[in-house]
Amino acid sequence: MNTDQTIVNDFIQKHPYAVAKKLEMLLPEEVSKFLSAHTAQTCLKIFSYLKPKYSADCFLLLPAKQQKVLLDSGDAATMAAMLKFIDGSQRSSLTSNMSSNKLNLLRQALDFKPNTIGSLVKPAVTVTKDLTVVQVIAILKRNPTLKSTDVFVVDFDGLFQGLVTMKGLLLSEENNIMSTLIDTTCPRYSADQSIKNVLKDKAWFTYHNIAVVDNSERFIGTISYKSLLATSVKTNKPTKDSIHDTAGALSELYRIGFTSLLHGTDK
Repeated sequence: MNTDQTIVNDFIQKHPYAVAKKLEMLLPEEVSKFLSAHTAQTCLKIFSYLKPKYSADCFLLLPAKQQKVLLDSGDAATMAAMLKFIDGSQRSSLTSNMSSNKLNLLRQALDFKPNTIGSLVKPAVTVTKDLTVVQVIAILKRNPTLKSTDVFVVDFDGLFQGLVTMKGLLLSEENNIMSTLIDTTCPRYSADQSIKNVLKDKAWFTYHNIAVVDNSERFIGTISYKSLLATSVKTNKPTKDSIHDTAGALSELYRIGFTSLLHGTDK
């Protein structure tokens, strides 16, 4: 890696917002050429701060292989915000080879408005009240990628009934059934609630993951405080301090001739 590349990479990690604002001053063709020479991690960091419409313009100019990597490894909310500015046929083509789990998350994020918890929902294992502890544990073992601190209980129509904590599950007798362990007073959120309002809920002092339901009370998935906080930090407008930091960062960008470096690193 040459010196210019090292300077650019270091600056991106320290000032991603400032870099994104600078890149938005360039043509999408220039930015896509720059991004094609960087790792997925670096590209995703930049994409998370670019305006979604501009992200889409740049993304469509990237090599197909890089597009696939970014869609597979990117945050569903960020990728969905960008894909909304790509027409249906192109969007279908771009997502056609994605894994089913990742594609479901992406479709879910596309279905809900930005800044609502529905766009951040994660899938979770669901069980019915008639199952025994040993049966539920077997189901969890068959779905290792959907690990959670709780087990979510639904009826045969998919309506949310409550949850059973993992601790309660593991400390119970094997033949106990879920109806004797279920917490029916646990909170649930509607998918169209705003991230900002849900983030303030005192329920997070008690629960690690909270169920998300649609307007019919059907279970959609779960939301965690960690994912809410991460999204809130990214989407909030810069504070006065961060505005000063960004201004200073932009000054440094001009000082080191960042535009020329952008073109220099892809040679």
